[in-house]
Amino acid sequence: SNPRELLIGDACRLDNPLTGELDDVRIYKSVLSMHQVAALSKSVKPAMAKAPQPLVRTKSASAALVAAPERAPRLFKTPMLMAHWPLDEKSGTSVKEVVGSHHGELTNADVATAWVDGKADGALLLDGADDRIFVPHDLAFDFSKESFTVATWMRWAKGAKPHSQHIITKGDYHSTAPDQTGKRWEIFVSGADAMSFTIDDNVEASRIVVA
Repeated sequence: SNPRELLIGDACRLDNPLTGELDDVRIYKSVLSMHQVAALSKSVKPAMAKAPQPLVRTKSASAALVAAPERAPRLFKTPMLMAHWPLDEKSGTSVKEVVGSHHGELTNADVATAWVDGKADGALLLDGADDRIFVPHDLAFDFSKESFTVATWMRWAKGAKPHSQHIITKGDYHSTAPDQTGKRWEIFVSGADAMSFTIDDNVEASRIVVA
């Protein structure tokens, strides 16, 4: 396990913040089938002229990485949906999680401009400087050999060239540092401007990269 908080919009070292919009962040404690991904993607029509880029990241023994075109806030209300941050607050710094009460706190953001229109309702615009969401540590997010899926909608800021920006992170990098284990999972844009999904158990790191 790892005692670190879950971070949405940055790396655990707080040095790779995201520039752009996030909407409807979900974590499932299983791998979604292609049929489920398709259903998730087609259930809600866009509420904006240009929809944010959708991502679905899955992990299993034979890890899969897929993308979907739409989002569905009411699908999969089953035990496998363990966390869901709709990001529909539209004001304030409290970020509600609607499945397991894993509520987060938006930090450093200008709340007058950070809450924007999203895919179906609201969304969060991160400035790429120091905006991020902290979600308190919970053992439920420390997957060992269990399969899980992370899904979200995202869109880079207009004209931005994403480079080494983190979308979601749980864990840390070095087991030699105080209160750290070197175990983590994370989704980020790597230095090669490719989307990466990394899982590290402090023995061996596994990574899926989509350029």
